[in-house]
Amino acid sequence: MCGLLAVSLGNTWVRVSPAPVGGAGHSAMLLRSTVAMLSGLARQFKRLRQRLSARSRVATRHQNREGLFQAIPDLVFVLDLEGRVRHLNPAARRSLGCGDEFIGRELLELHSPVQRTEARQSLAEMLAGNCQGCVLHLQRADGDPLVVDARVVRGSWDGHDALLGIARDVGPLAQLKYEMLLRDRYQRAVLDNFPFLVWLKDRDSRFLAVNRAFAEATGKGQPADLVGRSDFDCWASDLADRYRADDRAVLESGHSRIVEEEIEEAGRRAWIETFKSPVSVDGKVIGTVGFARDITERITARQAVQQSEAILRATLDATADGILVVGAAGQVLTHNRRFQEMWRVPEELLALHADKRLLAFVVEQLVDPESFQHQVNSLYESDATSWDSLHFRDGRVFERYSAAMRIGGERARIWSFRDVTLSRRAQDELEHERGFLKTLIHTIPDLVWLKDPQGVYLACNPRFEALFGAKEGAIVGRTDHDFVEPVLADFFRANDLAAIAAGQPRVNEEWLDFADGGYRGLFETTKTPMCDSQGRLIGVLGIAHDVTAARAAEAALREAGERRRLLMDTSRDGIVIISQRHRVVEANRRFAEMLRYSPQDVLHLHTWDWEANMTEAQVQEAFADLKEVDRTFETRHRRSDGTIFDVEVSVSGTTVAGENVVIALCRDISDRKKADLALRETLAFLRESQAIAKVGGWKANPTTNSVKWTEEVYRLLGHPLDSPPVDLADGLRYYMPESLPAVRAALQHTFETGEPFTLECRMLHVSGQDFWAELRCIGRIQDPDEGTYLTGTFQDISERKLVDLELQRHREYLEELVAARTAELVAARDAAEAASRAKSEFLANMSHEIRTPLNGVLGWAQLGARAEAGSRSEATFTRILESGQLLLGIINDILDFSRIEAGKLHLESIPYSPARISEHACELVAGRAQEKGIRIEWQVRADLPSTCLGDPLRVEQILMNLLSNAVKFTEQGGVSLHAARSGEDLLFQVSDSGIGLSEEHVARLFAPFEQADNSTTRRYGGSGLGLAITRRLVDMMHGSLTVSSRPGGGSRFEVRLPCLEAPLVVAPAHAESDAQAPPVARLAGLTILAADDNEINQYILEEILVSEGARVTVVGDGQQAVDQIRRDGAETYDLVLMDIQMPCLDGYEATRRIHAFAPALPIVGQTAHALAEERAKCLAAGMIDHLAKPIDIEVLVTVVLRHARTGSRP
Repeated sequence: MCGLLAVSLGNTWVRVSPAPVGGAGHSAMLLRSTVAMLSGLARQFKRLRQRLSARSRVATRHQNREGLFQAIPDLVFVLDLEGRVRHLNPAARRSLGCGDEFIGRELLELHSPVQRTEARQSLAEMLAGNCQGCVLHLQRADGDPLVVDARVVRGSWDGHDALLGIARDVGPLAQLKYEMLLRDRYQRAVLDNFPFLVWLKDRDSRFLAVNRAFAEATGKGQPADLVGRSDFDCWASDLADRYRADDRAVLESGHSRIVEEEIEEAGRRAWIETFKSPVSVDGKVIGTVGFARDITERITARQAVQQSEAILRATLDATADGILVVGAAGQVLTHNRRFQEMWRVPEELLALHADKRLLAFVVEQLVDPESFQHQVNSLYESDATSWDSLHFRDGRVFERYSAAMRIGGERARIWSFRDVTLSRRAQDELEHERGFLKTLIHTIPDLVWLKDPQGVYLACNPRFEALFGAKEGAIVGRTDHDFVEPVLADFFRANDLAAIAAGQPRVNEEWLDFADGGYRGLFETTKTPMCDSQGRLIGVLGIAHDVTAARAAEAALREAGERRRLLMDTSRDGIVIISQRHRVVEANRRFAEMLRYSPQDVLHLHTWDWEANMTEAQVQEAFADLKEVDRTFETRHRRSDGTIFDVEVSVSGTTVAGENVVIALCRDISDRKKADLALRETLAFLRESQAIAKVGGWKANPTTNSVKWTEEVYRLLGHPLDSPPVDLADGLRYYMPESLPAVRAALQHTFETGEPFTLECRMLHVSGQDFWAELRCIGRIQDPDEGTYLTGTFQDISERKLVDLELQRHREYLEELVAARTAELVAARDAAEAASRAKSEFLANMSHEIRTPLNGVLGWAQLGARAEAGSRSEATFTRILESGQLLLGIINDILDFSRIEAGKLHLESIPYSPARISEHACELVAGRAQEKGIRIEWQVRADLPSTCLGDPLRVEQILMNLLSNAVKFTEQGGVSLHAARSGEDLLFQVSDSGIGLSEEHVARLFAPFEQADNSTTRRYGGSGLGLAITRRLVDMMHGSLTVSSRPGGGSRFEVRLPCLEAPLVVAPAHAESDAQAPPVARLAGLTILAADDNEINQYILEEILVSEGARVTVVGDGQQAVDQIRRDGAETYDLVLMDIQMPCLDGYEATRRIHAFAPALPIVGQTAHALAEERAKCLAAGMIDHLAKPIDIEVLVTVVLRHARTGSRP
């Protein structure tokens, strides 16, 4: 079979001619095999063609990309993820002046070393998505700078992750922009890195800028979040009020202010130092700048130093030794009280501070003053320690201890004096007694004898001869039976045998009768077996001591022992007597207390049981011979509970009853050790503080051409510590040429005049680095030894100068912001002040317009109630009067609130009685309470002061508002007022059993024009101003007002006011109302001229005065009043009632014209203007008093009677 087979290879058809085969089946198999082979080849060719096509496309894209890169004028670069350059376009190569040699190097190498950190941070921010681009400062191959605006994104390059970047040369404009941005960042970085709080406010105390430390301290977010906010948004209200007051004080004074205050922060007490300064633009204060930092450590250190000094002074004054510290020049540096007492130095001599006179006074008391002076002089020339004795002309003896010390680098000496007069006398007496006892031994009065083992006498002393009435020769060789009765002889023999049997001394007491002289006495007999060197018994030695008198004295000795024990136990030091075996023989109570043992248990202790610094072996070695011990040392003792404490031990060896003992005085010096440690730590802290503050001290003497520095000055200048400046010029060589003339001139001026100075100087460090320093001189010092010298401080202020420069730049920027804001604020302030004036004028006019007709209403009501007393119409007039009074109260509340809001309400400070005001307030509300059937309780505690300083009118207004509210909202039960003193406050509590309040209602209770809810207003009435006024009055008095209440459970209001006691009691003036009909004709005999332009007011005033018995002339304006008095004569009238606001001529001018020709005529002003300023204006015009309308009859009569001249005219 022959045929043509076509096979598709991709898009190409291949013709294949198969070879002939032997059979159909074989042909089919061959065909299938061939087709399969060709299909496989077709797939391989297809894949090959796809790869070739892809390569072609890649090559095309690469060519296009290269063409694009070459055509782009901007710098294009490709980086791997490690920042190495993989590709640069021609523009980049040209701009940077580099070629392929830069491929594979880090991009950061294109930056100058100082810019690399900034560049790395900028690239990281762009890759993190925090910014879209940044300005980079590159460096060309020739070293010239290249500023580009760069954008970097993540992508791929040749199949690998890469960073793709494009940058544009932006030239000088970008450089300027970058420098400005960098400067802003530096300024913000400097501000945010201050270790203290920094802020800037405008004149209204709103923040214009704060640093990060300030924002973190407030916890209110980032610094930008606080711009435009005030202290009340950041701090507690009491702190905010205080800060606002400080701002106002700085703005008003125009001067800086530094305040140190203690506050509670995060549960701890801390000291804060705050600095505030005004910010001025063109001489006008536009705001304040402030800094605050925590100075707790500084205050704590200062307090610790003061406490340490106080402890040291107390310790010195409490010690029994006299302490004196003297400088190398002989000047007394310090001393304690004991030194003055021991040397008997008069107070007036110490007050002179005359060291030479003091030394002469001391030396004159000594037996050998020349030797004393010579030894003192020799000690000051060395650092030796001395311990000797001083003998006084009056017989006193002092032990003197001296040691060298350094104070402020200067040599000094500390002298310690201990009065040992009594102990020396006792020692001398002991030596005398020892000699005396030696003589007595030869003539000892004790009976001494020796017997052999059979009781035969071998020897005896003269005193024993007197017992038997025979000489020694007659006694030796005989026994007791030869001299005494058999019974007594047998008794003596029995005691001899008992001693022999015991092998040790045997003591017994026995009565003996002397043959020579007939003496009979009680003797203590000691019989001791005597043996030879081989231990064989050779006899019995007997000694009989007459104890007749001793036994009689034992009782006295026991009593003396108790007295000694009492003396030891009252000592503040521990006293212990230790035996040669180092065991306690006796100790006082203080010693047992120091070791925390009982007095009984301490007797079982050995020295090493409490000695903490030495072992048992060391104790025995150091105190091998107790008799030779005599010294004072410091060690540590161990208490029974294992605790260790420091002690000062004075030990002295002696012999008691033939045994060597040591008497030790132990003083607990733990507190002194702690004080010494604290003092050393304080001194170290002061040195560290000087290093931190970079401040040192100096002393210069132009006369001797010398200068001295503290260590810190050496460090600041880099001058070697071991090479002090040789003269003044050597010390001045570190001042820069531009500063040196001013320094020399200032030093010369101060040396001549003594005036201090402060200079800021440019200095040159040894290393060649210049810095700024502040040279301060406190003045000229006169010293008898060193002559006249100058002294002061030297401080490195380089950091401060840098900060001042940055602050000045920042201040100029902020002043521009503040200036713009200030213009807006001035306009807003002017508008607010205009609105406030308009409101005040409106309220004043409204008050006048309401009070004028209200005067007529209340006047008619008072006249009607008086005329219809006892009739049914009286109740009607009374209701009218009560309604008018209620309306008047609302008007007064509105005026008071307006004056408080405008800051025009001024409080008085006069004496008043809290008890009387409380009582009067209760009396005023008692009528209303009685009408409602509720009780009024008034209680005054005994601790309430009789008289205080304050504003009695406003205090009563506070109590009246609270009591009136309580009565208003109470339907049953009662209302109580309790007055007492609570610490430094007056406490008033007003409680009721009324309707009570919920928490929601309490929260808005003191808001103006607010009540519990609308239903309350409708049911109980009121303007809602009473409690608002009360709260503001309490605040103005620097007090507090709190309320506790619950619905249906009543309420309790607490008022706390400062308790300022006063010496005098001045009762507040009140117009006392009387429910009874007033007495008539109280003004009888008086002639009164009344001037008022309102006919109704004229009628009411005339009716009231006439009903009281006065003769009245009424005129319609001020001019008529002047003319009427001229016509009738000033002597015709006893008083003038002058309205203020009248046509033709007002009351002020009328008063001035009347007093021009009748100065003695009393004139009382009356006006519907109820503001406090009206009273002042009336008095200024010459009026003697002021009445506010509506006129109250009782007040009117009281004022007239107070000021009217005696009415005796026809």
